[in-house]
Amino acid sequence: MNRKKIIAVDMDNTLTEYYNFESYLDHTPRYWMGVYENLKPVKKIVDYVNKLAADKNNLVYIYTARDDVYETVTIQWLKKHKINYEYVIMKKAFFDLLIDDRTMRPEEIE
Repeated sequence: MNRKKIIAVDMDNTLTEYYNFESYLDHTPRYWMGVYENLKPVKKIVDYVNKLAADKNNLVYIYTARDDVYETVTIQWLKKHKINYEYVIMKKAFFDLLIDDRTMRPEEIE
């Protein structure tokens, strides 16, 4: 039996246009709701993710370091931009060290 591939796709600055999040602690959740609602998608990445999700051998997970309070606005944004996925994970995995042979940067997408 073949296991489905799990493909994790980052949200901010990957699916979305670039935004400088360095001032995260300087603003309120209300401010960030507005930012998250209005980020523009990166069409090339959205198209690629939807292509991956259309393959029945894949499971696409959207993951983000956004706090849980932003889950609803995150899911609404994904629906608004017609991005297909299986799950949304609201916490990135944190590592002290990650050694991995599998990675793809957005600019490498054909």
